[in-house]
Amino acid sequence: MIMAQARAAYMIVVAALLACFLIGCQSAGPQYARPLPPGARALRKLPADQWPPLSPALLADRADLLAAAQRSLAWFDKPSTQQYFPVEGVTHEHAHASVLALCQLLERGGADGEILATIRAQFDLYQSIGWDGRGTVLFTGYFTPIVKASRTRTGLFRYPLYRKPPDLVTDPVSGDVHGRRVDDRITAYPTRRQIESDPHRWGLAGQEIAWLDDRFTAYLVHLQGSAKIELTDGGSLHLGYAANNGHEYTSIAKLLIADGKLDPNRLSLPAVQNYFRANPRDLDRYLPRNDRFIFFKEYVDTNWPAGSLGFAVTAGRSVATDKSVFPRGGLVLVDAPFATPTGKVHRQHLVLDQDTGASRPLLRSRPRRRETRRPPTRRGKALLPVAPTQPHHVLEATA
Repeated sequence: MIMAQARAAYMIVVAALLACFLIGCQSAGPQYARPLPPGARALRKLPADQWPPLSPALLADRADLLAAAQRSLAWFDKPSTQQYFPVEGVTHEHAHASVLALCQLLERGGADGEILATIRAQFDLYQSIGWDGRGTVLFTGYFTPIVKASRTRTGLFRYPLYRKPPDLVTDPVSGDVHGRRVDDRITAYPTRRQIESDPHRWGLAGQEIAWLDDRFTAYLVHLQGSAKIELTDGGSLHLGYAANNGHEYTSIAKLLIADGKLDPNRLSLPAVQNYFRANPRDLDRYLPRNDRFIFFKEYVDTNWPAGSLGFAVTAGRSVATDKSVFPRGGLVLVDAPFATPTGKVHRQHLVLDQDTGASRPLLRSRPRRRETRRPPTRRGKALLPVAPTQPHHVLEATA
């Protein structure tokens, strides 16, 4: 990140997510998951004459935008957040100052044109290079499933979601997994295959939070990292991510494509669901090949659904990105077509980077019911971007 002479640089990042599981890519050409060449930077500063026109719609629903930005500010105030910087040359101070500058603009108020003019004067704009080096990126929506479950195992409800087990050792600050404590030793925590084949052996008996009636739905909750549970006894639970087992994530959809089971140009969640409904025995073949396993914790409804920064995300104002590329908590300018009930509408949207996306979709919608027998046909109330987008950008203030 460039800081010109004595000027303080504030940034807004236009975030791209290389989603590999729930995206609906319809063309054979784009390779959104292509890694950067060694040593290449993911973000580039745009000259002023290459900025896209800033739409007044960027400042719609200022109260929601300000609330989301203030959550990021509170996160930056924690000393432990220093460890996540620098990212792509962006320092903690730099990212923090950028969010603070936006908050001050919104709190001061004024006409849309006045605020947009201040942004152009005081912020630098950074563009993701995209998969093709020209800023072409893929956005998609992600959601919180609403699923039916039982507090106890029954003949129908047989697939558990677990709490973080007491023998799983993680870093208290970063959450990084060290392993499983066995007496005075730390060993690797078991894989998904090991856990699911013999949970009692690994001490998970009694750690069940709830039991689901569909194996793939339970797996989907792992992918999304949160869920609202509607219990058979009439109660409800709000679950969020607590920890993982320390193993690498493997995309089941990629495995299905590699084996010729799915068309890579028509990849979508319904396509994966339909495949497993037609081939239920293949759940045993594919799901255990993703070694990563997720543990959950209960949240109060006022702090749910929570993103990876530890606080509730805001519908339509929080994005999930690859945190090896995009700075946590920062500002993001989305310039993309959005799906609406009447079709696609091109819009700009200012959001906050408050969750982690690794082979997951990007813009948080409101909780959506997950039917276990058929794919859902309705979206949440938040507008969802569709892909591909125009170049997405990072704004950095230069007051």
